[in-house]
Amino acid sequence: LARPEYALGLKVMRLKHSEFFVSPDRTPEPTEFLYNADAPPNPSAMLLLPSDFGQIYVGETFRSYLSVHNHTRSTPQQVVVKAELRTQSQNIVLLDAPAVPRFFPNANEDHIVSHSLTEAGAHTLICTVSYYCEI
Repeated sequence: LARPEYALGLKVMRLKHSEFFVSPDRTPEPTEFLYNADAPPNPSAMLLLPSDFGQIYVGETFRSYLSVHNHTRSTPQQVVVKAELRTQSQNIVLLDAPAVPRFFPNANEDHIVSHSLTEAGAHTLICTVSYYCEI
């Protein structure tokens, strides 16, 4: 069977502060930390994106970026984006966006969701995108 082509793509990324990390393979030069009047300090050689989800603790705020993109030539209708955070005891609705009547080719819809964590344990982010497409 051929895999169906979906008109919309969804990317979900956790928003987290960047972290300074010195690679064990490399020792930064002292001049990398000195201020140069001609150029601002550039610690980018040590500024890395997180390679995993990481840890988050009760009392911290979970933030995530959701991006829906139409990468086809079709125009889906009634596009609805939803996100909820599921814990062991509850489902918390983070996003229930109003329907977009027509989602044109190359269109994007971006959302940022957040929630202050008040419960310890596993949390699951569930994102759904629903739409209609004419065949």
